[in-house]
Amino acid sequence: ETFADVFFIISAVIHKCRRRQKEEQGPICNTQACMERAALIKKYLDISKDPCEDFYEYSCAKWIKREETPRPYDAFLMMQGKFVTALQNILENIAVPESSLTVIQKAANLYKVCHAVPEAGESRDEVLNAMKHSGFDVWPITETGGHDTSSMTYQEVAVKTSLSPILQFYVAPGLQKTDKYVVKLYPLSFRKAASRERTAAVAKFLQPQLTDSEVEAFSKAVSEFEEALFKAAAPAGMTRPTVEGKTISELDLKFPELYLLDILKEEFKKVGVELSEEEVLEIFNPDVFQKSMTFLKTANPFDIYNYLGLHLALSLSEYASASFMRTSAVPGAPRSEECVGLVFNVMKEVASYLYAKDFVPFEAKHEVEDIVRRLKREFEEEIQAADWMDETTRSTALMKIKNMGTKIAYPPWLFNMASLDRLYKNVQGLTPRSSFVEMMHLLNVNKDRNNMEKLGKPYDKDSEWLFSLSMVTAFYLPSSNELMYPMGVLQFPFYQFGLPKSVNFGSLGAVVAHEITHSITGKGAFYNADGALQMWWSESTKTQYQKKATCFMDQYKEIFDQEANMTLNGERTLDENIADSVGLLVAAKAYSNVIKNMQEN
Repeated sequence: ETFADVFFIISAVIHKCRRRQKEEQGPICNTQACMERAALIKKYLDISKDPCEDFYEYSCAKWIKREETPRPYDAFLMMQGKFVTALQNILENIAVPESSLTVIQKAANLYKVCHAVPEAGESRDEVLNAMKHSGFDVWPITETGGHDTSSMTYQEVAVKTSLSPILQFYVAPGLQKTDKYVVKLYPLSFRKAASRERTAAVAKFLQPQLTDSEVEAFSKAVSEFEEALFKAAAPAGMTRPTVEGKTISELDLKFPELYLLDILKEEFKKVGVELSEEEVLEIFNPDVFQKSMTFLKTANPFDIYNYLGLHLALSLSEYASASFMRTSAVPGAPRSEECVGLVFNVMKEVASYLYAKDFVPFEAKHEVEDIVRRLKREFEEEIQAADWMDETTRSTALMKIKNMGTKIAYPPWLFNMASLDRLYKNVQGLTPRSSFVEMMHLLNVNKDRNNMEKLGKPYDKDSEWLFSLSMVTAFYLPSSNELMYPMGVLQFPFYQFGLPKSVNFGSLGAVVAHEITHSITGKGAFYNADGALQMWWSESTKTQYQKKATCFMDQYKEIFDQEANMTLNGERTLDENIADSVGLLVAAKAYSNVIKNMQEN
């Protein structure tokens, strides 16, 4: 909501000043884009309020009254809704033949088959086949179902299932060797798989012959296993996330009974990648990882198997049954929104291409890239003038701005159909007659394959965009020193091609400058110009900065929110408050320089 407020504040300033400066500034913009923006400003400003007395009421109150009843609704939600609607219309209007589908037609076919998923679920066999492909030949296994559970071993379960999601891995640029892809291990997230009722429902769906008592016993056992796992692996209090580098052989020495090398080798072998014992892994939250692995040493393999299978069964069953899909969806969300989200999840590059082709012209991308360049130049000026930095810290800060990658809208290769085809070359045989379960399983396997095939390759930060292009927020990624501005946010009200520079600098410019600020302060202070972990502030700079920051904390502590009946916590939101202030300042100065250059030329 902060960025939405920034937009309306800047718009308010433009509206207020333009009446006084109409004659001085020459012609008024009468284009369609300008008329729409003027109507927006007029719609949401409460000109009965004096902005000098209550600027918040003047610029924001009418939005809240009009849009946030009965539920909170900000500019981001508005943009997300428009994005989904636009992509929905595109996908619905693509004709899909019976065979030989192009990659574009595959995306449209996926969307349409998603809409046709039966209410009760008629794809049980497809779910069971997909589970077999992932190592679950029979699921669930019950003690009374005639299965010999005593012969099941941990090694068998671990290698067949890869222990996902208790153990999760992903290939991404390293935190220390930022120019190379490495395997990153993530411990489990402390989020319940499902309620007992939902657990029972999915078990009964896949094995309808199970008795009620068998289903109840199974649900109880899975729930108790999860509770024990969470309790054993829970971190000791709130701590800053940590990362530890270990070779696979080092981990195998530490946890010889867990067969980590066997697990990872088996997974990477599926995509033709040979894994070495000396491959360095980056382990996130090693304390949680170690506790999880220690717990598995003594856990019953039978319980591990059923718990891991539950996670997979839940996700696959959502593709087989509309009723299952609704239980995991946002309450009240239309089916079309869920289907668009699923298409974007497994075919994000194709979906991004379809949206960009119609809604983000090259000229808009280039205009935003120019705005970012101007903002970065202004940041360099601000850093040069900062009296709280010593020269060593200043030098690194300037290097961070200079080296900062900027990814605006979409990558250059997005409009290269050969590149899109290569990403989905292994997804063959899908037709309108394919089940949704089969489609989603093959596309998820393809997504994992594309990720694992990157291991050991150099990281090309210019061509690799490690975020969803549909996101409707800008952000700074400290681990690669990159500014991200996805195409999902290149739309009204934050940006519109054809508007005067004053409006786009005031809305988009303030948002971008806010994110650039994070490269210097907050988390940005812990990563150097290459994105490697390194605290690069000197002690004297930290001390001087803290003195400046105290002023911000004191200022925000004086604000009392009457509706919430509480005083703001100036310390908790310090980084964001500073970024808001700096973002507005830098955007205003950058725009002033644009005007100055225009006058001089």
